[in-house]
Amino acid sequence: QLVPPFKPQVTSEIDTRYFDDEFTAQSITITPPDRCECRGGDHPGPRAPSPQGHPMGPPRV
Repeated sequence: QLVPPFKPQVTSEIDTRYFDDEFTAQSITITPPDRCECRGGDHPGPRAPSPQGHPMGPPRV
């Protein structure tokens, strides 16, 4: 087992002092976007789960 080189002193679950402001200053998005922002947004975002509970439907055997 390795000893970490740095162990931050965290005071609570919301203590973000060790995270760069670049990340903590971003706005929070609760819902996914309508279109996928990857690769230029040329295809739909993630599909909703099917009635069987999996985005691709039931497993095929």
